Amino acid sequence: MKLEATRNTTHVDRDWDAESREQLGQRMRVMESDLLKVRTKYNSLAKINTLPAEIMSSIFLMVMASLKGLNPPARWQGGRLVGRIGPDISWINVTHVCRHWREVALDCATLWSTLLFCTPELTEAMTIRSKNAPLSFKFDCYDNRFNDVVSRILSQPQRLRSVEISGLLHPALLDKSSRSAPFLERLVLTPLTSLPKILLPTNFLQGGAVCLKHLELQHFHIPSWEQLPLGPHLTLLELKLTTSGKRPSAQPFLESLQAMPLLQHLSLFDFLPEGDYPKHFSDDSEPPPLPDLRALELSDTSAAITGFFATLTVPQTAKVAVYLTDTDPEIEISPLSQLLVNLRKGWKGLEEGVQRLILEEEYLQKFDIHEEYLQLQLYRKRSIEVKSNEYIRPDLLINLRSDHDLHPHAVFSTIAAQLDLSQLMFLSVLFESYILTPETWISAFGALEGLKSITVGHTVALSLIEALGEDPAFQADGSVQPNSTLLPPHFPNLSNITFCSVDFGLQTNNPSAFISYIQQTITVFRRKIYPCIALEISTCSNFRQEHLEQLEGMGIEVDWDLHNGDMHGQEGARPILYAEFTDDEDNEEGEEGNSQASNGD
Repeated sequence: MKLEATRNTTHVDRDWDAESREQLGQRMRVMESDLLKVRTKYNSLAKINTLPAEIMSSIFLMVMASLKGLNPPARWQGGRLVGRIGPDISWINVTHVCRHWREVALDCATLWSTLLFCTPELTEAMTIRSKNAPLSFKFDCYDNRFNDVVSRILSQPQRLRSVEISGLLHPALLDKSSRSAPFLERLVLTPLTSLPKILLPTNFLQGGAVCLKHLELQHFHIPSWEQLPLGPHLTLLELKLTTSGKRPSAQPFLESLQAMPLLQHLSLFDFLPEGDYPKHFSDDSEPPPLPDLRALELSDTSAAITGFFATLTVPQTAKVAVYLTDTDPEIEISPLSQLLVNLRKGWKGLEEGVQRLILEEEYLQKFDIHEEYLQLQLYRKRSIEVKSNEYIRPDLLINLRSDHDLHPHAVFSTIAAQLDLSQLMFLSVLFESYILTPETWISAFGALEGLKSITVGHTVALSLIEALGEDPAFQADGSVQPNSTLLPPHFPNLSNITFCSVDFGLQTNNPSAFISYIQQTITVFRRKIYPCIALEISTCSNFRQEHLEQLEGMGIEVDWDLHNGDMHGQEGARPILYAEFTDDEDNEEGEEGNSQASNGD
C-alpha cells in the first residue's frame, strides 16, 4: 500500500511539472514577444532611426564604399595565402542590426546593384533586391556554378551599367545580349588568351548602347568593324589580341572616329584599315577626328600604321605607342624611316624635341608566345621636368619585331636622321645581344652637345668607351690634326656614364684590363677643358673593391651599388625604366567580383 501511494504521488508530480513547464514556456514566449516589441520601440526612438530612409541609405552606401580596398584581397606571401579571400561583404551586417535598419537596407536598390560573386545564392539575392536599378559587376569566370545567374543577368541588357568579365568566358553568355543597353557605360570582356578566340555574336548589342563610354575587348574574333557598339560618348576604345574577319575600309573607319569626339584612349591591335586612305581627310573634316586623344596604341603592319599617321592628326599632348609587326627583315628599317616621317607630320609632339631616349631589347607576350622587340622610348622636355618618383609613361614608344636579323646601325642612323635629337640629354642603350660599333655611337650621338648622361647595357659598354677614346683632334697615327683646338671631342658635354647589368669580366680579357681601359680613356684621352665623366655601377658583376679604389685613385667619381653577383645563367636585374602602356585611371572599379568565397547573406 505504501509503495503504491508513492508511485501515485510521483506520477502526479510529473504531470504537474510538465504542465508547469508548458505554462512557463508560454509565459516566456509572451514575455520575449513583449520584450521584442519594447526593444523595437526603444530602437525606433534612437536618434539615428529618426533619420529619413534616404539619408540612412546614403550612410549604408558610404559604409560599403569605405570598405573597398580597406582589406586587400588574398595574396601569396612567404609561400602561403594571406589576407581575405573574396570581396569584403562585411557591409551586409548593417542588415542585421535591427528590423528598421534591415527594412531600409533591403529597400535601397542601389545598395545591392553592385553584384558580388561569393555564392550563386548571394548573387541571385542581390539581383532581386536591386529591383530595377542599373547593375554593375566585375567577375572572373572560373566557376561554372555562376553560369546560370550570369546568363540571367546578361539577358537583361536594359539594366546593365558596368560589366567586366574575364577568365573562362563562355561564348553562350553573350548570345542574349542583342537588345538595347540604354544605361551601359562600361564593357570589359577579356577571356583567357590560352583558349580559342571567342566569336563576337553578329547581333551583339545591336539594339544600341548610347551611353557607352568604355569598351574593351581582348582575344575576340570580330567579324566586322561595323558590328561594334560604337557611339558618341566613348572615351576609351581598346581592341587587343583580336582578329577581324573583315578590316574596315578607310573612309568608314575615319568617319566612325570622327563620330567619337570624346575619345581619349584608343588601342587597336591588327584592326587598322587596309588600302589607301582618302586624301586630305584631315583638312576637309570638320570637326577633326580625335581632338581629345590622350593615349594612342597601335599594333599592326608598318604600312597600316604609316597610313594612319599620314592621314590623321594626333594631339600634341597625346602619348603614342606603336608595335610594328612586320616579319620580313628586308622591309624593317625603311618602314621605320617612313613611319617617323609621317609621325612628325601627324603628331606635333615631336616638335618639342627629344630629351630622353631609351633603346632596349624587350620580350612581349602575345597570346602564349613571347616575341622579341627592339624598343624605343622617347621622352619630351615636359616629361623630363616632372619631379616624381612615379613611373612616367614615354611620350613615344616604338617596338620593332626583332625575331630576325635587325641591324642596329641602320636603326640608329634612322633615328638620328628622322628625329630632332638636338635637345637630347639622357640616352640609355640597354642591349643584351645586339652589338654596336664605335662608329655607330659616334655617327648617331657623338656630335650632340646637350647629351649629359649615357646608360649602357652588357653588349654595348666596350664600344662606348672605344668611341670616347677616338678624339677627332688626333689622326689615326696619333698625330695632331691641323686646327685641332677647334675640333670638339665626341660627346663633348658628357658628364655621367652608367653601367647597367654589365659583366666587366666579358668586355676584354679580364675585368682589370677593362677598368684600366676606362680609366685611360677618361683621364688621358679626354681633354681637360671638357667636363669630367663620373661613373655609376648598377647591378653589375665582376666589379670589385680594388677596381673602385683604382678609379677613385685617378680622380674619377664612382657611385657603386656594391652589387657583384654572378650573372652567368641569370637575367640581370635592371632598373624599371618603363611600364605597360595602360591607363590607371580606367581601373578604378572596386574588386567586388573577383572571388569565389563561400560567404552569403
